[in-house]
Amino acid sequence: LDADGQAFYWFQLGHVRFATGDVNGAVTALETALRIDPGDPGATEKLAGIYAAIGRTDDAERLYAELLAAGPAADLHGSYADLLRARGADAEADRHEQLGMDLALSTIDSFPAERRHLVGFLLTRDADLAVELALADLAERQDPGAYDTAAWALYHAGRIAEARPLIEQALASGIQDAEIEAHAGFIAAAAGDDAAARRHLGRALDINDRFDATDAPAARALLTDLS
Repeated sequence: LDADGQAFYWFQLGHVRFATGDVNGAVTALETALRIDPGDPGATEKLAGIYAAIGRTDDAERLYAELLAAGPAADLHGSYADLLRARGADAEADRHEQLGMDLALSTIDSFPAERRHLVGFLLTRDADLAVELALADLAERQDPGAYDTAAWALYHAGRIAEARPLIEQALASGIQDAEIEAHAGFIAAAAGDDAAARRHLGRALDINDRFDATDAPAARALLTDLS
């Protein structure tokens, strides 16, 4: 294999390891991918997200800054803004929020395959637009990720009754994914089904208790409240 091929498989290994809860193994695999191909954007973005989730925020900021320098994207601006805001750099965070929103609005119709990334950025910034994009994605791709994305967008828009059957459809595939389980837990809690919420949140944290920088701590806190 050439360097690109080797880096690709190390990236895939890192993705699978993180999804199954092997956080340290995921970091090792992704760092290996970047030693082979330092410019690989997929490995860089995935590693930045993991660094943020495990508290290596300086490393996460560095990688997001590199990604933005190479090719700005709305979700990258959003992730970078979240890190900046967490350390009190509100003015710079606001700047990246606006840059991200400008990019999101200008690229919505240009790159349909990127809708899921835009949904992730828009969830807490324009939930109604996030729902519109997520449902458009679901109309084209009926995979677990599409059902999860649509359910999570509907949850953020307060449309819990519509979100619940979609998150159940995502899980019906048998997928073992901490993020999807956590989303199911938040949605169940919002629907008043505390037993289901505890079950899903517990599963999420059993799979990977550091699956996301924001949602993993929120899942732990909600599970504690429900217990």
